[in-house]
Amino acid sequence: MKNFLIILFLSVSVSNLFAQNADVIKSDALMAQSVDDFASAAELFASAATAYEDAGIFDTLSVYQAGVNYNRIKEYDKALDFFTKLKAENINTIEVALAMSDSYIGTKELDKAITVLEDHLDEDSNLSSIYRKLSVVTFNAKKPDKAL
Repeated sequence: MKNFLIILFLSVSVSNLFAQNADVIKSDALMAQSVDDFASAAELFASAATAYEDAGIFDTLSVYQAGVNYNRIKEYDKALDFFTKLKAENINTIEVALAMSDSYIGTKELDKAITVLEDHLDEDSNLSSIYRKLSVVTFNAKKPDKAL
């Protein structure tokens, strides 16, 4: 029984250590983002997300911000990987859809961007952001009839 408690204590301590390291990495990422160092922020958020995953935690903020910052430095394929992870976890908010559509626009996959935006038309309480982006994307995709 005593050995079991020692093992349990050590395993909890190790998992807390990983979580603390992830928190530190995420804090560094937030600092990098605050000074517009988006390349560093993207890498740090990605590292934080991995560290949280290693500790058995899915950290939505780290995953989302990694994608957003990869968009900012025009690494759209990497950004899509993170937004896809969010969707796999059923985190499919309007903010994720807008950011994911930016990634598809960056990779010139306008039909996918349109689909992502259209999937959220019924959910948005403030439809202006979705409609505005959907209009621009459909127009640029040479589908002006859908742009209106």
